[in-house]
Amino acid sequence: MPEQTEDYGRSERATYVCWHDWLQHADDPALRARAAAMASSASSMLARMGPRERAQFTPQRLAEIRTEFQRLSHRWAALGVGESISERW
Repeated sequence: MPEQTEDYGRSERATYVCWHDWLQHADDPALRARAAAMASSASSMLARMGPRERAQFTPQRLAEIRTEFQRLSHRWAALGVGESISERW
């Protein structure tokens, strides 16, 4: 759907910025190291966003998203071989 290219781009940018934030706040040093390696890209992505898009990434909103990422991570980690999870959108 070429007419939705900007929506796809916005979604990908949001995913990367939120993933970076989640890794940056992880307890695991290996995950924080991964976040450090991503920091330049995440910062650059934020800088290229328009003010309206960038304004969505408030500290409060990022904290809410981190909580959700953590919940999903625990569910994912608890899966056995051959098991799956589904999430409602």
